[in-house]
Amino acid sequence: MMAVSTVKMVAVKFADNTEPSVFPATELVAEGETFDRVMGLPDAELTRRIAAYLNVSEAQVGALQIRRPSEGNIVLAPKAVYG
Repeated sequence: MMAVSTVKMVAVKFADNTEPSVFPATELVAEGETFDRVMGLPDAELTRRIAAYLNVSEAQVGALQIRRPSEGNIVLAPKAVYG
């Protein structure tokens, strides 16, 4: 039987009416760094790396809410507004 590996993904959605940018989380790994370290980065560093990868400002990415669902992916989307 063949071993199956899963790739953790990053999804970034800047507005509710736009398609998300989706890419493998491995794109955020710096040289000499392990993948596990990247998945545990503080939000500020994660924001910096995602902004650099997408070639957008850190402010644009920083305005989004970072969620880390239990399946291991990283999701950034506008903050929910209630009421």
